[in-house]
Amino acid sequence: MKRIVLISFLLVFVIAMNAQNKALSLYSFEESSGTFTSISESGTLLIPNDWDDGVTEVTSIGFEFTYNDSTYSQFSVNTNGTVNLGNSTINEETNDLESDLYVNLITALWDDLKFYSNGEGDGIFMQLDGTSGNYVLTIEYNNVGRYNSTGLVSFQVKLYEADNSIEFIYGDLSAATGW
Repeated sequence: MKRIVLISFLLVFVIAMNAQNKALSLYSFEESSGTFTSISESGTLLIPNDWDDGVTEVTSIGFEFTYNDSTYSQFSVNTNGTVNLGNSTINEETNDLESDLYVNLITALWDDLKFYSNGEGDGIFMQLDGTSGNYVLTIEYNNVGRYNSTGLVSFQVKLYEADNSIEFIYGDLSAATGW
């Protein structure tokens, strides 16, 4: 009996690992250099610079985006650096990647983030560019800092309709100390 249970467990484990590897094989990483161009003047403000641990309402992506074998048309963002695809919101500052909550989560910088400067143009913005079939959604965190740390950073998450790719673009990170 123990042998049957052990064999059954191993079979389930192998099948689960194979399914996970299949999903991971759909994605690749490519490092490149480019220029960070802020959308803080032209984009739509999602979260103002005076929020901490805030989350947006569910917002339209503007196109159908496929991620992790599911298709999404909506997203939400929170001040802690996460973009959640789908019709729900998540406001977590912990990086618990084992949770089932995060299967549709995209993050370029996930931590307990906070807006410190309260300057004009600081906050989280979105902008949809392009034409049907080639839309690009840009989500920008502009001048955000890590809680109880110094230095502000800016970064973007871009979703591409044409090939369902994701791009992370970072501004100057040299001011971020204690990260």
